[in-house]
Amino acid sequence: MGCTASSGAKPSRSCSAPIASRSCSGSIGFREKYAFHEKLSQGAFAEVRVCVHCDTGRECAVKILQAGGSEESRLEAQRECLLMRRLAGHPNVVSLLDNYNDDRYWYLVIEKCEHSLCDMLLANSGVQEKHLLCAVRQMLLGLAQCHSMHVVHRDVKQDNFLVSNEGVVKLCDFGLATHEKPDGIFGIAGTAHLMSPEMVIDRPYNQKTDVWSLGATAYAMLFGRYPFKMEKDRYPHLKSETLLMRRAIAENSPPPTYVAHKGSPQPSDAACEFVQALLQRDPKLRPSARECLLLEAQIANAARTSKKASQEYLIPHLLGICSGLCPLPATCCEKRESKKEGEFCRTSFQLAKLA
Repeated sequence: MGCTASSGAKPSRSCSAPIASRSCSGSIGFREKYAFHEKLSQGAFAEVRVCVHCDTGRECAVKILQAGGSEESRLEAQRECLLMRRLAGHPNVVSLLDNYNDDRYWYLVIEKCEHSLCDMLLANSGVQEKHLLCAVRQMLLGLAQCHSMHVVHRDVKQDNFLVSNEGVVKLCDFGLATHEKPDGIFGIAGTAHLMSPEMVIDRPYNQKTDVWSLGATAYAMLFGRYPFKMEKDRYPHLKSETLLMRRAIAENSPPPTYVAHKGSPQPSDAACEFVQALLQRDPKLRPSARECLLLEAQIANAARTSKKASQEYLIPHLLGICSGLCPLPATCCEKRESKKEGEFCRTSFQLAKLA
């Protein structure tokens, strides 16, 4: 029988130190070592729940992947597990602590973060540009770790960054990640409005595609809208909103305006230049994640001298970029994850202390 946990028990502190990673399909399985608690999110092929280690009482999270339907789904689950093992140990990447599998599921036990990035942004109405740039810097650190290990994430977006109780931003969800290949990677993956030009025109791409996606994410955080918008009247034959978005990116039409959405503060010139560098259409000229970190340090110093850097981003602006209301139909997502159940956390804005 599996272990049980008292419903009245107080949750223990989240685990952060990696447990020896192992795959158990023999006599001892996941349910003998961990107890399920509440669901955190639900996707088409996976769900994430809180779990508690039966022997130690440590609280973690577990991503449950359906792997019994086909050999392909089993190999995809195994690939995600192996990629997370490869990236283990970096503070800006969610750690894989343990893993199990049986005939139907793979169980990836990961560190439990206290908030999503969107929750943290919404926790305080006094969010300033410097706080957003601080978050972007930590996002870049996680991405740089992936790229140093020749891993391309392919689904960089605000939903795939979590925040620990200490305020550290961590990259998560490696379900679409893959190893970099000498001749480039082919295939559409991720979320349509954040895809790079080289991906949408079916050219071979590399880790620079992640840099573009982070640039588009940073654009949304700072300007309150995504870089590209769909023009249904211009392409009436394209019925799919996903195809419309890909066409806009492929043709750079209409191009990003770098003007804040109505009701949002206009970012500083330094912040605009930083985002423009990440959204360089030619991947050969686009900076790497490591180069972006050097550029971001220069931008942050310049932004501190700007009065615009201290302007507060209001809750409607942040709610828009976190809930997909700025403006983008949900059908534009190639891979969709449901929002975390429950209300947004209302805690102090902890990223501020890292700025």
